[in-house]
Amino acid sequence: ADLQTWFGLSPEDRYQLEVSAGDGVSVSWDFMSVPRKTTYTGSYYTDIPITLTASVAPGWRFDHWEVNGKNY
Repeated sequence: ADLQTWFGLSPEDRYQLEVSAGDGVSVSWDFMSVPRKTTYTGSYYTDIPITLTASVAPGWRFDHWEVNGKNY
């Protein structure tokens, strides 16, 4: 069975995640990794949490997360 059926989720429970890693930064979560200077887009369910982690190369610094156009 797929995740939607297994967890009893509806298509309305989904959101789009776009991760863009800039120069000197890679982003990872669970089994995924987005290397520097690349972009990943995927669908996720609101009731299944993920934790994003930014890894910064030597000499670089992480500046912010952007969520729905707002910087954090």
